[in-house]
Amino acid sequence: MLARAGPSTEDATKEDEQVTFKYNPAMQRWEKKKGGYKDGRKGNVESLITPLAGAAYTVWPVIHEELTQAGLESLPAAEVYRLQQEEGALLVDCRVDWNFEQEHAEGAVSLPLFRGVTGNDFYATLKRLAMGSFAMKATERDPDYQKTALERLDKNQKIIMMCSIGGTIKTGTQPWGDPSNPSRKAQKKFDDPERAFGRESRSLKACHELIKISGLFMNTKPLDRASDQDVALLSSSHLEGSIF
Repeated sequence: MLARAGPSTEDATKEDEQVTFKYNPAMQRWEKKKGGYKDGRKGNVESLITPLAGAAYTVWPVIHEELTQAGLESLPAAEVYRLQQEEGALLVDCRVDWNFEQEHAEGAVSLPLFRGVTGNDFYATLKRLAMGSFAMKATERDPDYQKTALERLDKNQKIIMMCSIGGTIKTGTQPWGDPSNPSRKAQKKFDDPERAFGRESRSLKACHELIKISGLFMNTKPLDRASDQDVALLSSSHLEGSIF
């Protein structure tokens, strides 16, 4: 799959400096390719994928660019807890409802980006059978996610999205330093093909859905679960702070 975006009248020199993104199925990742357009659009049409079962959705590189342009900020677990306690921030868990019912953070509310497959056509049935063979439930994007968000969430409240992995829009990789050991400083950031477009996650995609609603939810932020410390804070005391 190759996706490009932007005006088709760019001159050759400028086009060579821009980027095309491509999905590599063997490596299961999005990759950048030189030559093409950088923002994931062709004209004013977003790059969409329409699955055989379920609603169409925007490709991750386009979401990544729009979240970057919006200045989205990821938050560590300790800061999330502070915002909950001191500023009344709402932690929203966008995992599927059965994951939320099994375990969730204290004070969290549920607003799942995905739901169980609802159709009964050939492809929906095939998807259920295929996932069932792995003892998993088949899911699909909720096409009414934005509508549900408008009904359940207060656009004037600080909203923090949470999923199982957190994700990041930061590109490249920078090995962690050790705050307790000054000699072990964070190393230089380097390009990482696995993070050409950060690390996609459901919470980041949910942030994108909210920001797209005419910019109403501009206080939306994702929970950063990139560090072991953040994961430990969330894993203790019934995933304290997560929401649905």
